[in-house]
Amino acid sequence: MNKTAIKFIGNVLDPINRGWVYSIVDGRDRICLPYTTRVELVEVSENFEHIKILEGYYKGNTVKFPFMSRDDKFHYSFLIDRCRLSKPITLKLNHDTLKFGNFKCEVLVEKNILNNKVYCIKFPVRSNKILPSHYFDESRGGSRFSDTWFPLQAKDELYPEKYLHFGSISEGCLTVKYNPLINEVWNTLYTKLIHSRMNEDNLGFLTIK
Repeated sequence: MNKTAIKFIGNVLDPINRGWVYSIVDGRDRICLPYTTRVELVEVSENFEHIKILEGYYKGNTVKFPFMSRDDKFHYSFLIDRCRLSKPITLKLNHDTLKFGNFKCEVLVEKNILNNKVYCIKFPVRSNKILPSHYFDESRGGSRFSDTWFPLQAKDELYPEKYLHFGSISEGCLTVKYNPLINEVWNTLYTKLIHSRMNEDNLGFLTIK
């Protein structure tokens, strides 16, 4: 069955998928695609949906992934028809505080790590680090999206070397500080960033005071 259409990665915000869906490229390699990624649905086969990725790190690749679930009569897809996206967000960093609008949170960042005034916030990657289990505990300040990291790239950098992420340690990155007494910090920031769009490669901006 062939049915070309523009879709978005959706139906992945549950605690199991945590904002990501695995797909297969070149018949063997598995890659992760983040929530809200714009794709072109190329073909629907019995067991897979075949898509062309239109934005983000794997832009231009054609991949396939299984249905979310299926029974004798219906297939349930990870894809959605519509996704409400916003104009590019600008995060403002002032010493150890990160802000946008009325939202602000405490961050960890080593001195002289962020030497430029403006960075692009790029499409996220999924960290392959083994993170502490309490980072994911949403009843104690954690977030199901803790392994979602956002690369930061300045205009004069060939590729991103730093990341905006959640946790308790900052090793050359900008870390939104984990606090077991404050819930929803990373969830709020993740949701705002993942719905923001500047272009096919970038979500928004980080400015440094």
